[in-house]
Amino acid sequence: GPYVGSYGDFIVSVESDDGSKTEYLKLDQKNQNLFDAGVTGTFVVNSSVYLQNVKCVVIKTVNDDYWFMDKAIVIFEGKSTEFSNADHVGLSTDPTEGESELTLCV
Repeated sequence: GPYVGSYGDFIVSVESDDGSKTEYLKLDQKNQNLFDAGVTGTFVVNSSVYLQNVKCVVIKTVNDDYWFMDKAIVIFEGKSTEFSNADHVGLSTDPTEGESELTLCV
C-alpha cells in the first residue's frame, strides 16, 4: 500500500521452540513515530516467560491503520534471532489493506 507508516497500536508475542510463549505485549512508540516509513524502531518489552530458543514472533494490530515491516529482530539474553517478512504482509484490521495478525518463524 502507499501508506507505510502507521499511528496504530501493535502488540507482540514471542514463542520458543519448546512451545512456551510470552503474553501479548504492546510495542510502545513513546511518541517517536517508530512506525514511519524508513524508520528502524527498537522496542523493549518485558515478560516473566523464559524462552529457551526463540522460534516465532507474532505481531497483531488492534486498528485499521496500515503498517508494513520488512523484518523483526528479537534479542533475548544476548542472542539475536532475525525474522523476515518475505511474503510482504502488511498489518491492518481492514482486510482490504492487510492482515490483522502476522506470524514469522525461523
